[in-house]
Amino acid sequence: MKDKVYPKLFTQDIPKNTGRRFAISDIHGCGKTFIYLVEEILKLTKDDQLFVLGDLIDRGKNAILLIDYIIEKQKEGYPIFVLIGNHEQMLLDNYHRDGNQTYQKVLKYDNLEGLANEDSEIKPKYVDFFESMLFYIELENCLLVHAGFDVNYEFVKIQNIFTDKEAMLWIRDFKGNLERTQQKPVVHGHVVHNLDQIKESLELAKQKKAAVVPIDNGCAYVILGKEEKNNGEIGNLCAVEITEKTNTWKLFYTPFRE
Repeated sequence: MKDKVYPKLFTQDIPKNTGRRFAISDIHGCGKTFIYLVEEILKLTKDDQLFVLGDLIDRGKNAILLIDYIIEKQKEGYPIFVLIGNHEQMLLDNYHRDGNQTYQKVLKYDNLEGLANEDSEIKPKYVDFFESMLFYIELENCLLVHAGFDVNYEFVKIQNIFTDKEAMLWIRDFKGNLERTQQKPVVHGHVVHNLDQIKESLELAKQKKAAVVPIDNGCAYVILGKEEKNNGEIGNLCAVEITEKTNTWKLFYTPFRE
C-alpha cells in the first residue's frame, strides 16, 4: 500500500483585501445550498475573500456541482481558498491505495462518479483542485482549519501544532487554547454545533474572548434525517463573516435547499 498522499501545501499567505471575509465549512455535497448562500445571501464580490474549511464531498448529491462552481469562480478572479477536510483525505487515500476497489465504491455511493474518467481515474482538473487544498490558514484575527489543532497535551509546547495533519483533519471535542494559538480564535468545522452555540462563540469573538468559533451546523443532517429533532437549530449551512478591520463576527445561514 502506498503512503498517504496529502495536498502539496500546509498553508499560504493570504493578501489583505478591501472587502469582507467569510468562512463556510462542511457543505457535504449540498452544492445548491452553497451556491444560494454565496450568491443570494452573501452576494460575494471579487473584493471579498471566501474560505471553505473542508468536507465539500459525501452525503449530498451535488458535490460535483459545488466543486465545478468553486473552480469556475476562482478562474473568474474570486478569491476562494479551500482547506482539506477528512472526507477529501479519505477519498485521496482510497484513490492512491494499490489494489483497493473501495475507491470506485466510494465514487458511486457518495455521488462522486463525475470526478472520474472512463478508466476510473480522477480527472486532472479535480486532481489539481484537491492537491491545491490547504491544511490551515492564519489571518490577522483568527486561524482557519477543518477540525482543530492538538493543543491539549503537555508536550505540545515543544511540538509544532501546525504540522499535525491528523489533528487538523480529525480532532474532536476541540476546546482551543489561546496561549497555544497565538491569542487567535480557531474557526473550524467537522463537529456539528447548534445555532445558539455558534452565536455564543461569535459574541465572545467580538469581545476577543473566544478560543474557538465552530461553524458547522449540519446542513447534511437533513439528508440523514437528523434535523427534525432539533427544531431548526441544526440543518443549516452557515457562513461566518470574519472581517478583521471592522471586528465583524456575523452569522449568515440558509436551510438545506437541494
